[in-house]
Amino acid sequence: MKRLRIIYVLVISLMLFGFSISCDNGGSYYINALLDDTAYEWKLGFTVLAGDAFGFVRTGSPDTTTLIATPDVETGVSQPENYVEIRFEGNTIGTYATSDIIIALYHINGVDWLFTDITVVVTTFEDVGGVITGTFSGTIDEEETTNTMTVTDGQFRVIRVPDDSDFGD
Repeated sequence: MKRLRIIYVLVISLMLFGFSISCDNGGSYYINALLDDTAYEWKLGFTVLAGDAFGFVRTGSPDTTTLIATPDVETGVSQPENYVEIRFEGNTIGTYATSDIIIALYHINGVDWLFTDITVVVTTFEDVGGVITGTFSGTIDEEETTNTMTVTDGQFRVIRVPDDSDFGD
């Protein structure tokens, strides 16, 4: 009887361990980076598409991928005061250089900070409902000024929403 109890405890423990490693980390989606040593940790999206930071593929010739996050709840599709958007040509894992970028910017308090140099490394690219993960770094310039910031330690983990989603871009 004692042996059966030990086997039972082992089986239950292994099942719980397997379940815990297959879970989705509780929906922790984000686009994070340091802009001149100031942390920007944005985890939300546009609730019309996804309440969390999200990404999608715009099909065409060529396909492009868009990653978006905002720090505030955004219920519509209008441009919020603060968001980050990175859009590049491609829809797979890999390294994307400045020449592959359609648009990449931080919109901070109504001001556009455009990437003049960026490297995006996509490490996971799952189907709709899955995640897109990776890293990025580069340099951003404030639109219409000479102000520049260095972007380091950029990381993203966004939920992939349906292809060709419309968020008012």
